[in-house]
Amino acid sequence: MSPTLGPSLRLLPILFLTAVLGACAMGPARMEPAPVAQEAEALFARGEFAAAADAFEGAADGSRRYRDHYLLRAAESWRELGEIGAAESVVARIDPARLVDEQALRLALLRAELAIAGGEDERAVALLPTDAGGLPDGYRARYHELRARALAGTDPAAAALERAHLAPLLRPAEAADNDRAIATLLRRLDDRRLRALAESLPDTHPLVPLLRSAFAQRGLPLPESMARAPAFEPGALLPPADLDGYRPPYKIALLLPSRGTHARAASAVRDGFFAAYFAESRRRPEVVVIDSGGDADSAVQALRQAVADGAQAVVGPLSREAVAGVFESHAATVPLVALNRPGEVPPPPGSISFALAPEEEARAAAERLAALGARHVVVIHGSEESDRRAADAFAARLANFGGAVPASIQLPAGQPNYEPLLAPALGSHDGMAPGPVDAVFLAVGAEQARLLIPQIRILGRSDLSIVATSSLHAPGSSARENRELDGIVFTELPWLLDQVDGGLPRSQLRDAFRSARGPAGRLFAFGADAFRLMAWLDHLTTQPGARIQGATGELLLDGFGNVSRTPAWAVFRNGRAQPADRVYFEDTRADH
Repeated sequence: MSPTLGPSLRLLPILFLTAVLGACAMGPARMEPAPVAQEAEALFARGEFAAAADAFEGAADGSRRYRDHYLLRAAESWRELGEIGAAESVVARIDPARLVDEQALRLALLRAELAIAGGEDERAVALLPTDAGGLPDGYRARYHELRARALAGTDPAAAALERAHLAPLLRPAEAADNDRAIATLLRRLDDRRLRALAESLPDTHPLVPLLRSAFAQRGLPLPESMARAPAFEPGALLPPADLDGYRPPYKIALLLPSRGTHARAASAVRDGFFAAYFAESRRRPEVVVIDSGGDADSAVQALRQAVADGAQAVVGPLSREAVAGVFESHAATVPLVALNRPGEVPPPPGSISFALAPEEEARAAAERLAALGARHVVVIHGSEESDRRAADAFAARLANFGGAVPASIQLPAGQPNYEPLLAPALGSHDGMAPGPVDAVFLAVGAEQARLLIPQIRILGRSDLSIVATSSLHAPGSSARENRELDGIVFTELPWLLDQVDGGLPRSQLRDAFRSARGPAGRLFAFGADAFRLMAWLDHLTTQPGARIQGATGELLLDGFGNVSRTPAWAVFRNGRAQPADRVYFEDTRADH
């Protein structure tokens, strides 16, 4: 049995069939097909490709003048059936010099496809025209699709460009598959090549939306040429800016819930917001606090009230549901600093979204391990949604550096024996490892981590670098509880590591506000940065690449309206979380 064409080689069969039938009508100077050829075309139209191929070959044997045309139709029939060997055998009998007009183009397309099927991508590129400019419309989709597949192995950027040209020629279902193929190609580019591709294109190029998505998935700021301009022009409504860009509005509204499931979190955010507010020695805006309620409708109503009351900017609301409702309502007619990210719903132009997203910490961990030379990293995560999101983001970012995740382990809740899960991925105490493993990435809570680390050591894998997200750290826990975590490096908020500048007196605030310490400290720091983002919003939105040093990390806008946060690094030493200096980045073994 001859090999067959796989599904990827059967893309656009309907477009191809339309082009073929159109070309047949334009064959050699008004040819009159023989009855056997008419029968073959009827078989082809019914999808009986094997019978059509046999009939076309019979027609070729009986016609010297149109022999090569009928052979081409036979080869195309075998191609539709997916029979590579049969198609190649017939193509070898065709004399290209006896084909005219679009017949010659069809032969070139077919030969290129067969070359791709045989793994001869460079030959396929050479067989295809170098420019689509002179191609009839019916062949453009097939041309771009073939060039994309031929270039994918050696030049993913060029292949992505070909698929971008293909996109407007496709039906919706095909376009979705094409977008996924482009995303896969872009993931193969490292950060430098991705940025170079983006900077080479005008902002109207059809590839730009998918490039923007690729930058967002990596947590990278957009090139200046692609950065989204704010929809509002707040400059005329604001007082003059200080030299460092500090320029708060005259009046802002803070939208937070006073009741419901998010009320306690809102209280810590509110404390942090006003701590930063009163710590600022320069001009401060008038602030009005409005209850955003417990659902999306209440949040939209609160936003409209804030605008009606004269607020020039708004901070909040807090929950994902409320932020999604505000974004979808289009009620934000003034700049808005939303305090969450509602899934795939983007902020409206002129507004920004700020969140302590687990994906940001996971991407930072992937970049850190890649810098250490780790290429094979086992991922261990908990069952919380944030843990799963962190695990997925880590794997995607590590792949950008040529790394891979040989195993991803979800720790079961309520089951403290993890060795049956760990041993197949990390090896066992006898020294037998299943494959190369350079490091371990953890997205687990503190309680599970304290059980997990000793079991990794029992397996004899104290040689592995271990990097974790901040979920590993329970602020306020005792040094005795955390002894097992010594040597683990993890992402953390500068606020919890005494690394905050900008006039925030941490020791005084920790004494004055219960929410400034312990687990609530993260939300307190989040609230403090919410004030800073509003105060520097004009600067951040008008100066691409501008950033501020916040209590939650280094903050800048990614060009999509999202605040990109680079966390600080910490290490457990004698059971205490301490800022991680260079020593711990060079040696992050679990047996420190």
